[in-house]
Amino acid sequence: KAATGNKSHHFCLYLPKGKYLINKQIHLKLPYVKNEMGVRCGVTLTGDGIGKTIIKVNNNEGFFWLDMSNIQNQITFNVSDMSIIAGKSKSGTAIKFTKKKWGVKPYRQCVFKNLNIRGANPNAYFSCGLYISGPWYPIFQNIKISGAKNCKLKYAMDTGLYGDDMYQPILNNVDVENAVNGIWHQGHTEPEDGIIYKSDLINTKYGVKIFPRMGSDWAEPGFHVWNSSIQYQKKGIWVNGARQTFFHANNFYRLPSKKAYRSSMAIWYEYSSQGICDENMFVNNIKDNKNIFIQTDAHVGYIYSFNNVFAGYGCAFNNTSSNLFHPGNLVTKFYNFSADNSYLINVIPEKDAHGFLISKGNKKYNK
Repeated sequence: KAATGNKSHHFCLYLPKGKYLINKQIHLKLPYVKNEMGVRCGVTLTGDGIGKTIIKVNNNEGFFWLDMSNIQNQITFNVSDMSIIAGKSKSGTAIKFTKKKWGVKPYRQCVFKNLNIRGANPNAYFSCGLYISGPWYPIFQNIKISGAKNCKLKYAMDTGLYGDDMYQPILNNVDVENAVNGIWHQGHTEPEDGIIYKSDLINTKYGVKIFPRMGSDWAEPGFHVWNSSIQYQKKGIWVNGARQTFFHANNFYRLPSKKAYRSSMAIWYEYSSQGICDENMFVNNIKDNKNIFIQTDAHVGYIYSFNNVFAGYGCAFNNTSSNLFHPGNLVTKFYNFSADNSYLINVIPEKDAHGFLISKGNKKYNK
């Protein structure tokens, strides 16, 4: 129902407790609205709570797509308090929001909270849980996104949460399970800083992708990942085009796989600068001689990594940038190895006055 008022083009859809079958995606493209101060456009979808309002998607496109490409005014999009369930495999994108060519204007507020996105059975899944393009200060809170439960389809879901050109997103208690990509922060025009806090990425190939770089140029936003758990097969956090990154008090656990990945890394600084990585736990119990915990490439500068715990097999730091600083890390059950045509700077365990393992020196290994 349209909200009252001459300067409002906002629609609110309330879905009370019950089950709703979606045989065709709801694709809402709002018509052009003249750019005028005070004009508000948007949609609110709200239910009675997770497990009470249940949306079952029985198509290959998804549940709801809000397309606001024609809107130049203040925009709001809110989705809350419901379960969105894929009725079959490849059920598209559960929730999609698109707003392209937006420029740097604080007119696109989005809130997503109290959502459970999953399959109706072990073989059912969405290809993407949330696809959000162009929001300003979006908030994601208390969201659970699960791919297929069938072990043979563990990575059938492509991405749990995909954000394109998000301006300072806030993700709090956002859990993704069984997906190729857990959370993907992609930049094309003007992405900005963001934070992932108290979130779990379970059974992912790539836990968190931070890709704000655009070609040869980049907006250099920062990003925070705090107090989260990341289970990964190939990359835990992959950074390509960000400065002022803060990775604090996270738990990284490398998942076993039939194929041994030479490039398996808990954190890959591919293109980044001015980062702090501290008080994280890195775990790898796989003796396959392939694991790197922290990789810094040549286009990386001034990464300060300290007070981390490396409890597993592999290389703590594979540094090709010469600008990695890593004092005071603890190391247990460590296995050094050499990779083809690369230098591995490994932490050498030593004991302090109290008998605890510390890292004080570096040593280079070259095959």
